[in-house]
Amino acid sequence: MADDAINVHGTYLKLTNRIDDHTVRARYMHPQTYGFKWGEVGDTLQIIRSKTMDIVDTGYKITAIKAVDTPTDFGAKEFEIQVDKLLPSFEESESYGLENLTWAPQVVFRNNIVRNNRARGLFLVPREKCFVRIMSLTIHTVPLFSFVVIAMAGMKRGLVAM
Repeated sequence: MADDAINVHGTYLKLTNRIDDHTVRARYMHPQTYGFKWGEVGDTLQIIRSKTMDIVDTGYKITAIKAVDTPTDFGAKEFEIQVDKLLPSFEESESYGLENLTWAPQVVFRNNIVRNNRARGLFLVPREKCFVRIMSLTIHTVPLFSFVVIAMAGMKRGLVAM
Protein backbone atom coordinates (compact mmCIF):
# COMPACT_ATOMS: atom_id res chain seq x y z
CA MET A 1 0.00 0.00 0.00
CA ALA A 2 1.40 3.38 -0.97
CA ASP A 3 -0.14 5.51 1.78
CA ASP A 4 -1.75 5.33 5.23
CA ALA A 5 -4.25 2.52 5.68
CA ILE A 6 -6.69 5.08 7.07
CA ASN A 7 -6.32 8.83 7.43
CA VAL A 8 -9.02 10.55 9.51
CA HIS A 9 -9.14 14.32 9.83
CA GLY A 10 -11.34 17.30 9.11
CA THR A 11 -11.88 18.91 5.74
CA TYR A 12 -10.33 22.32 5.40
CA LEU A 13 -10.59 25.22 3.00
CA LYS A 14 -7.91 27.90 2.69
CA LEU A 15 -9.14 31.46 3.16
CA THR A 16 -8.27 33.36 0.01
CA ASN A 17 -10.19 36.61 0.49
CA ARG A 18 -12.09 38.47 3.22
CA ILE A 19 -14.92 40.09 1.28
CA ASP A 20 -16.60 41.88 4.21
CA ASP A 21 -17.17 41.50 7.96
CA HIS A 22 -19.30 38.37 7.48
CA THR A 23 -18.13 36.90 4.15
CA VAL A 24 -15.01 35.09 2.99
CA ARG A 25 -13.89 33.27 -0.09
CA ALA A 26 -12.15 29.95 0.54
CA ARG A 27 -10.94 27.05 -1.58
CA TYR A 28 -9.77 23.45 -1.53
CA MET A 29 -6.01 23.35 -2.04
CA HIS A 30 -5.37 19.63 -2.57
CA PRO A 31 -6.60 17.99 -5.78
CA GLN A 32 -7.87 14.89 -3.95
CA THR A 33 -10.21 16.84 -1.68
CA TYR A 34 -12.52 18.85 -3.89
CA GLY A 35 -15.60 17.65 -5.72
CA PHE A 36 -18.12 17.29 -2.92
CA LYS A 37 -20.24 19.67 -0.89
CA TRP A 38 -18.16 21.31 1.82
CA GLY A 39 -20.88 22.81 3.98
CA GLU A 40 -24.51 23.85 4.36
CA VAL A 41 -26.44 26.68 5.97
CA GLY A 42 -26.46 26.13 9.75
CA ASP A 43 -23.12 24.27 9.92
CA THR A 44 -20.62 25.36 12.60
CA LEU A 45 -17.15 26.49 11.50
CA GLN A 46 -13.91 27.44 13.08
CA ILE A 47 -11.00 29.48 11.77
CA ILE A 48 -7.52 28.01 12.09
CA ARG A 49 -4.01 29.30 11.50
CA SER A 50 -2.77 27.14 8.60
CA LYS A 51 0.85 26.81 9.61
CA THR A 52 0.22 25.67 13.20
CA MET A 53 -3.42 24.44 13.06
CA ASP A 54 -4.11 26.60 16.13
CA ILE A 55 -7.73 27.68 16.51
CA VAL A 56 -8.14 31.42 15.90
CA ASP A 57 -11.88 31.54 16.62
CA THR A 58 -14.81 29.16 16.59
CA GLY A 59 -18.60 29.05 16.73
CA TYR A 60 -19.41 30.60 13.35
CA LYS A 61 -22.66 29.45 11.71
CA ILE A 62 -22.96 29.42 7.93
CA THR A 63 -25.80 31.70 6.80
CA ALA A 64 -25.07 31.35 3.06
CA ILE A 65 -22.66 29.31 0.94
CA LYS A 66 -22.23 29.13 -2.83
CA ALA A 67 -19.73 27.68 -5.25
CA VAL A 68 -17.75 30.38 -7.04
CA ASP A 69 -15.94 28.46 -9.77
CA THR A 70 -18.76 26.12 -10.88
CA PRO A 71 -22.53 26.50 -11.30
CA THR A 72 -23.19 23.96 -8.49
CA ASP A 73 -21.26 22.37 -5.60
CA PHE A 74 -20.38 19.41 -7.84
CA GLY A 75 -16.68 19.76 -8.71
CA ALA A 76 -16.38 23.12 -6.96
CA LYS A 77 -13.00 24.14 -5.58
CA GLU A 78 -13.87 27.60 -4.34
CA PHE A 79 -16.74 28.88 -2.21
CA GLU A 80 -18.10 32.17 -0.95
CA ILE A 81 -19.19 31.66 2.66
CA GLN A 82 -21.24 34.02 4.78
CA VAL A 83 -21.33 33.60 8.58
CA ASP A 84 -23.52 34.88 11.41
CA LYS A 85 -20.94 36.68 13.53
CA LEU A 86 -18.26 39.25 12.87
CA LEU A 87 -15.08 37.81 11.36
CA PRO A 88 -11.73 38.70 12.93
CA SER A 89 -9.17 40.75 11.07
CA PHE A 90 -6.54 38.59 9.42
CA GLU A 91 -2.80 39.29 9.50
CA GLU A 92 -1.35 39.71 6.00
CA SER A 93 1.69 37.56 6.83
CA GLU A 94 -0.42 34.61 8.01
CA SER A 95 -2.41 31.96 6.14
CA TYR A 96 -5.79 30.86 7.50
CA GLY A 97 -8.23 28.04 6.95
CA LEU A 98 -11.81 27.05 7.72
CA GLU A 99 -12.86 23.76 9.25
CA ASN A 100 -16.46 22.55 9.20
CA LEU A 101 -17.02 21.12 12.70
CA THR A 102 -20.53 19.88 11.88
CA TRP A 103 -19.08 17.39 9.43
CA ALA A 104 -16.42 16.03 11.78
CA PRO A 105 -15.62 12.43 10.85
CA GLN A 106 -17.28 9.46 12.54
CA VAL A 107 -15.40 6.26 11.68
CA VAL A 108 -15.61 2.58 12.59
CA PHE A 109 -12.48 0.70 11.45
CA ARG A 110 -13.33 -2.96 12.03
CA ASN A 111 -11.83 -6.36 11.02
CA ASN A 112 -8.85 -5.00 9.07
CA ILE A 113 -5.35 -6.17 8.32
CA VAL A 114 -2.78 -3.47 7.63
CA ARG A 115 0.28 -4.99 5.98
CA ASN A 116 3.31 -3.73 4.03
CA ASN A 117 2.43 -0.04 4.12
CA ARG A 118 5.28 2.26 3.14
CA ALA A 119 3.73 5.04 5.22
CA ARG A 120 1.86 4.84 8.51
CA GLY A 121 -0.77 2.37 9.59
CA LEU A 122 -3.43 4.67 11.03
CA PHE A 123 -3.19 8.46 10.95
CA LEU A 124 -5.79 10.16 13.16
CA VAL A 125 -6.19 13.88 13.72
CA PRO A 126 -9.39 14.18 15.76
CA ARG A 127 -11.00 17.49 16.67
CA GLU A 128 -13.60 17.96 19.36
CA LYS A 129 -16.43 15.95 17.75
CA CYS A 130 -14.44 13.32 15.86
CA PHE A 131 -15.24 9.71 16.77
CA VAL A 132 -13.00 6.82 15.72
CA ARG A 133 -13.64 3.25 16.87
CA ILE A 134 -11.02 0.62 16.06
CA MET A 135 -11.96 -3.04 16.50
CA SER A 136 -10.16 -6.27 15.57
CA LEU A 137 -7.10 -4.83 13.85
CA THR A 138 -3.88 -6.58 12.83
CA ILE A 139 -0.86 -4.48 11.84
CA HIS A 140 2.19 -6.13 10.28
CA THR A 141 5.31 -4.69 8.59
CA VAL A 142 4.64 -0.97 8.77
CA PRO A 143 8.04 0.79 8.63
CA LEU A 144 6.96 4.07 10.21
CA PHE A 145 4.40 4.35 13.02
CA SER A 146 1.57 1.86 13.40
CA PHE A 147 -0.63 4.53 14.96
CA VAL A 148 -0.20 8.27 14.75
CA VAL A 149 -2.70 10.20 16.83
CA ILE A 150 -2.40 13.97 16.87
CA ALA A 151 -4.87 15.28 19.42
CA MET A 152 -5.77 18.88 18.76
CA ALA A 153 -7.60 21.02 21.26
CA GLY A 154 -6.73 24.67 20.98
CA MET A 155 -3.00 24.95 21.39
CA LYS A 156 -2.46 21.58 23.06
CA ARG A 157 -1.08 18.91 20.74
CA GLY A 158 0.52 15.57 21.25
CA LEU A 159 1.83 12.63 19.28
CA VAL A 160 1.22 9.05 20.37
CA ALA A 161 2.99 6.21 18.60
CA MET A 162 2.46 2.55 19.51
